[in-house]
Amino acid sequence: LSWVDVILLLVIKFPLIVVSIGLPVPAGVFIPCFLLGSAFGRLYGELLKTLLGTVIVPGGYAVVGAASFTTGVTRALATSVIIFEVTGQLHHMVPTLIAVSLAAVVANSFNRSL
Repeated sequence: LSWVDVILLLVIKFPLIVVSIGLPVPAGVFIPCFLLGSAFGRLYGELLKTLLGTVIVPGGYAVVGAASFTTGVTRALATSVIIFEVTGQLHHMVPTLIAVSLAAVVANSFNRSL
């Protein structure tokens, strides 16, 4: 995916996810947050790749973005464990744990968790 595809995904998917979370039907918030976080992380990774060259792997930023965004919304620190289970790789363990911890701290500083 290029950065144009990721921006198009965010423009189309973000309003649809907002509507689906706001509907009074049991749907779920975990997977939509996972998708938005990975899209924002991938977009950031693509931006860094264009600025710094081919050394950057945007997929790693997508993994970290998905974990941190989902933790910020749900306040579940186990998101990092779920990421490690789903991907099966521990290469991004330290950035993911740092991002998840910071997301939980920042989210808790704004309001209390349910």
